[in-house]
Amino acid sequence: MRRMRHLKPREIQGCQLALDASIPTSLYDATSGGSLVAADGAVARGEDQSGNSRHVTQGTGANQPLRRIAARGGLDALQQNAAACNMATASFYPSSGAGDVTSVSVTIPYSAAYSCAWAYGQGSAAGKIPAWCPTYNTTASAVDFFSSYIGRSGTPTEATSWHCHSYVASGATTIADTSQWVNSSAVTENYTLSSTTTLNVGTGTPFKIMNNIPNNNRLGYAAAFAAYGSALSESVRRRLEMSMMRKWRING
Repeated sequence: MRRMRHLKPREIQGCQLALDASIPTSLYDATSGGSLVAADGAVARGEDQSGNSRHVTQGTGANQPLRRIAARGGLDALQQNAAACNMATASFYPSSGAGDVTSVSVTIPYSAAYSCAWAYGQGSAAGKIPAWCPTYNTTASAVDFFSSYIGRSGTPTEATSWHCHSYVASGATTIADTSQWVNSSAVTENYTLSSTTTLNVGTGTPFKIMNNIPNNNRLGYAAAFAAYGSALSESVRRRLEMSMMRKWRING
């Protein structure tokens, strides 16, 4: 029986950013140059696999994630072992204004409130920060748009488990127009506050992984991230989700 090949995010047209902690040759101990990171070592740079050189870096040693071997399904992942641990691009915003965007990630949170998988944008007005918080208020999951939220309540599976999350804005003018999927199943967005707020991501803070909003609680582990400056079609998005779920041994 032939094993199915995993679809690489960069193989999908329009890939702007692709990070994969299971690729040991993409993890370095310095923000530029440096050496490959050994098992359990601190990661200062994760190299972008999209070909766009949008690497994520962290120059402060205490805030660098750790490379953990075989963290999930025999594959490596990054562990956010400190409250302020995160890595960020130099200047990259998956969308600006109300532009179309797709973000797909594979992570597992701790059970603390506001464990944040990714974030970018401004924090000065509602609608300006998209951030995936798998444990929002400990009992919900949400994309946080700074004082406006959209997600679901009821302690969903992703609040305590490895999962693949997708966020898509397609011709969206308000945050209620955006869509989410967890493990390729549509999220029933029943946890909202000011969902009619105008979607206006803007720029400000570049794309971060394992960012913390607002209480500096740890994410847990991060395995993969991909971002596109377009709304992927359902068929393409599902192909990517299913491939990532197979790779990381996630049921759905």
